[in-house]
Amino acid sequence: MRNALFLSLLVLLGPLSGCFGASTANEDGMSEPSMYPEVWNRHTLDWNWTDSYSYVLEPGPYTALEVQEATFEVDTSEVWETGPATSTVHLSYWLPSNTELGEKVPVIAVVSPYFSFGQPGDESGATYVVGAGRGEFIYDNYIPHGYAFAQVSVFGTEESSGCFDYRGEGEGWGIHQAVEWLGDQNWSNGKVGLYGKSYEGATQWEAAAIGSEHLATIVPISGTTGLHPLLYKNGSAEARSQVMHMNYFSSTVDYNEDDFDNICPDIIEGFFAGPVTYGAGELDPYMSN
Repeated sequence: MRNALFLSLLVLLGPLSGCFGASTANEDGMSEPSMYPEVWNRHTLDWNWTDSYSYVLEPGPYTALEVQEATFEVDTSEVWETGPATSTVHLSYWLPSNTELGEKVPVIAVVSPYFSFGQPGDESGATYVVGAGRGEFIYDNYIPHGYAFAQVSVFGTEESSGCFDYRGEGEGWGIHQAVEWLGDQNWSNGKVGLYGKSYEGATQWEAAAIGSEHLATIVPISGTTGLHPLLYKNGSAEARSQVMHMNYFSSTVDYNEDDFDNICPDIIEGFFAGPVTYGAGELDPYMSN
């Protein structure tokens, strides 16, 4: 009975064994101190409560270098049935200071339709301005620990050209190319992680659907995996289908002649998807696909 109890305790506590110490094994199998505080002592440490988001317990040794911007062309001729043959992706990125010594670093990126020419610190600022909240959290916590940080605007938003393909194949292709670009830079170690909430969580699933050897992980927060299950219920489009198409399209326009370059056929159809489905039922082109 005692032996059985002892074995049961070993099985139950085995997975927790790494939590009780603050040491790790090196290549020679020797124990060496960990850079992280011991788990059971963390409640006694001083936490940084000075901002609207959390901070890591141990600040990193590196600083952020000046922001850099990049724009690159993407072949979209075989992605959309109609639309531009080429489009451009615009992004901005910050490198940690250890890259000046030749070190290659991983990248954390936020991919969004919300970047625009707003005021610095706004939720919808330009890509070269660290985004309020979500961007600041990565900038303050991860760049000091040796990560690069990038902000990417999807097609048809901010300085990225092409039509705004709302959660469509074209948008996913542009996101994929951004991941490839970030993973191929001479300062990158080839590993790209995506992070964000809501639409910025959904763009991560678009990247994952295509796949890339550079896409190391995604951290989607409240991001839908697909538009159809979001807008369609029991075979019919919800009324918000039209509202959401109008809402996102309106966020990409400046109300001048250049706006015509941002209009994808899917957006025009999306304005009428809800009413057509309710009124015409099986005649709705969405339902036949």
